[in-house]
Amino acid sequence: FNASVHIIPGISEVSLQSNSRGRWSHVCGGTLISQEWVLTAAHCINEVDDYRVELGKHSLKATEEGSVALSATKIITHEGYNVLLSRNDIALIKLSSPVALSDTITPACLPERDVVLPHGTPCFVTGWGRLSTNGPAADILQQALLPVVGHDVCSQPDWWNVLATEKMVCAGGDGIAAGCNLTTS
Repeated sequence: FNASVHIIPGISEVSLQSNSRGRWSHVCGGTLISQEWVLTAAHCINEVDDYRVELGKHSLKATEEGSVALSATKIITHEGYNVLLSRNDIALIKLSSPVALSDTITPACLPERDVVLPHGTPCFVTGWGRLSTNGPAADILQQALLPVVGHDVCSQPDWWNVLATEKMVCAGGDGIAAGCNLTTS
């Protein structure tokens, strides 16, 4: 579903972009966690690419009032990141300067350390991923309200099985709304 404009400003109105042949292209979403740092997935990062972060985005194609593009000056991927096992798929991006906070750009409200949301807790997933299986990528930010799924369910064979760890957050399960990776290779 198309997200309402700036309804969740800190969550994935952040577009991580790479420069290919002089053109910036959306790679992944991210989350502003402070005025200088963005959280994203490690699988989005390629060590040879040049990155920038565009904040306050709703449409990837439109120039939007209030959006800001900043260079990435430092990227830290988790030292334990394992692409095959989907472990520690997390990266931090340091912005070239602190971003000015506004109605459209605010840091996310994060839970306390080691807090695990209980099974069934409603949460939003947002992003510009595929609109359907093998379908086109979204140009407008999408959102879905999904329940958190506990580890005992998420680790079952018909879910993530042994790939699910207790440090992961699983959500979804209604067979309609979902959050999916968009890989462009």
